[in-house]
Amino acid sequence: MKIEVIIILSKAYYQEVYEEWLRFRSKGKRWQLQVGLLLFGVAFLLAMMCGPRLADLWFIPFCFVLAGIYEIGSFFYTRRQWLHSRNESSLVNQRVTLLFEPQVITHNGPFAQGQLLWTGIREVKETARGLFLIPENGSSIYLPKTAFASPEQFQTLLQHAKTKGASL
Repeated sequence: MKIEVIIILSKAYYQEVYEEWLRFRSKGKRWQLQVGLLLFGVAFLLAMMCGPRLADLWFIPFCFVLAGIYEIGSFFYTRRQWLHSRNESSLVNQRVTLLFEPQVITHNGPFAQGQLLWTGIREVKETARGLFLIPENGSSIYLPKTAFASPEQFQTLLQHAKTKGASL
């Protein structure tokens, strides 16, 4: 097995990384928007339950509204900041080459080059549009399916990851 994958670190690539990370890797961030909307709903219910005493108890539903605004605002602000920092870096439109061999993954990019043994990959997570390689340090290496020469190469890499002990 020898598979070469070339990734261009474009704005579209970073957008896809964030969307796939949010859906498949994020623990709490993916629920932040729903939590904010739920807080709005709780505020509405509390306001309805207060009825004529709402003028005296306005602060309680108002706190839930503020918490909902914070959660929703934080969701969109974090996304915007993450994408902005990636798109403003000197890595935009740079090329990263990954060569997958039976025992080692070799990477070559604009600022670094090196090797990672397959035994250093703790987990492989397949997503709708690619896969995450998760080394022992917990960081994420995202490989879009479009970066592979063929769907067969993608499947070969997944099968190899399974045999090398990474969990799926």
